[in-house]
Order: sequence, then C-alpha cells, then structure tokens
Amino acid sequence: MTLVLALLLINASIGAFDTLWYHEYKARLPANFASTKTELRLHAVRDGLYVFIYGGFAWWKPSGWLVSIFVFVLLAELLVTLADFVVEDRDRPQIGGIPPGERIIHTIMAIVYGAMLASLLPVLADGLAGPTALIRNTNPTWMSISASITAIGLALSGIRDGLATTGRMLFEWPNATDRQHLEIEKNIEGDDDGLPQVVDKLITNGKPVSKERSPSGSPRSTTTAVEGLPGQPWPPTGWSAAKVISTSDSVKTTSGPSKRVPNA
Repeated sequence: MTLVLALLLINASIGAFDTLWYHEYKARLPANFASTKTELRLHAVRDGLYVFIYGGFAWWKPSGWLVSIFVFVLLAELLVTLADFVVEDRDRPQIGGIPPGERIIHTIMAIVYGAMLASLLPVLADGLAGPTALIRNTNPTWMSISASITAIGLALSGIRDGLATTGRMLFEWPNATDRQHLEIEKNIEGDDDGLPQVVDKLITNGKPVSKERSPSGSPRSTTTAVEGLPGQPWPPTGWSAAKVISTSDSVKTTSGPSKRVPNA
C-alpha cells in the first residue's frame, strides 16, 4: 500500500495546484457559479469520494466483502471524473474556456491516478480472499498523516464548491471580485435620482464602491464603478434608469438600453 499512497499523495499535490491556480484564480469557478454550477456539483461529489479514498487508504486496507465498498467508491469517482470532462467542455467556454496548461495538468493527473489503480488492484484482489476486516497499513506514519490532512483539505474544498452553487462562499479570495466588475453610468440632471442612496446601500452590504468623472470630463456625467461580491444580483436592487455596462477581462459589452429597476 505504500506505493498506492505515494501515488495518491503525488496526485493530491498536482490537484491542489490545479484547484488553486486554475479553478480558483484563473477560472474563478465559485465566483462564476451561474455558469459552472454543474461542474461545481461534480467537484463537490468527487471531493467527498476522495475523502473516503484518502482517509481510508491512509491507515487501512480492506479485506473480505469490505473490498466491494472501496471498489464501488473508485468506480463512482471514475464516472464523476468522466462526467466532469464532458461538462467542462460544455460550460467553460462561457467563462473563457479551459487553458492549455489545465488540460496538461488533467492529463498528468489521469496518468498518475491510472498508475495508482494498477498498483491497487492486486491489493484489493488479495483482500477479497481474506476475512472481512480493515487491516492496519504498514505505511510510514508521515504518509498516513499527510493523506489524512489531504482528506480534510478535500472535505473543505468540496464544501466550498457545494456552497458556491447556492451563491454562498466558505471563504473569499482578496481579488475575488475581478470578474464581477460593473460600471454604472449615470447622467446627472437636477438631483442624482437616487445615486447616493444606492451607493450607501451597496457600501452597507459590503460592496466596494468608487466614483470618478467620465473620460469626457463632462460636469453633468459621472461613472460609478461598482465591484460586486460574487453571486450577488445585478443590476443592484433600488437602482433606476441606469445603463449597465459589464466589464470582464477588459472586454465591455452593453446590456441594452437604460431600464428602470423597481425598488426593493
């Protein structure tokens, strides 16, 4: 089981980089949950299966009919991963697609995981002939502890992805609002038509707000740049007669003509 656990830990290290760099930083999967709900659900389910795999094999190897439980979990993980491949290709183009580097990472992880399964199958086959029991592994203690810590990290990651599908976050990255940047342009005629009240409401709800003059320098026009928290509805409730321009990765698209949004 030492080789099996070593390959699992190698895959966990690669997977941690994939999650932090590509899923969290590059793709902002939790922040873009409206487009990635299915992928996040699959990730949450798979993380739960990984918790069982890493937590179980960290200290034990199954024997007797308990082998069938581990085989079921391994097969379920394979099916979820295959579904994830399909969903990624279907949904990721909405948020920029899958970077080449991420595809390379996924391929490497598949190779390592395949090597782990090839090493594990003889162990499971031997276990089938034995009495029903969980047999204590003889792995180095540091490997078992590392696998247990990995299981805890996977549980937290799965909870985060699961919560993200409902618009809630287990924690926020400092720059998690990058892809949620919106600019609301407002012509000032007479009073500000509710601008101060709306800005105050946004600030009260924890949304960073900044004001600046429009590029034209017109004294009767101002731009309010609003960076909203991931998962929040836009345009903001209470805003009226505003033209909303969405900015994502420096590409601007206008949502349409000005429209009135009813007050809350």
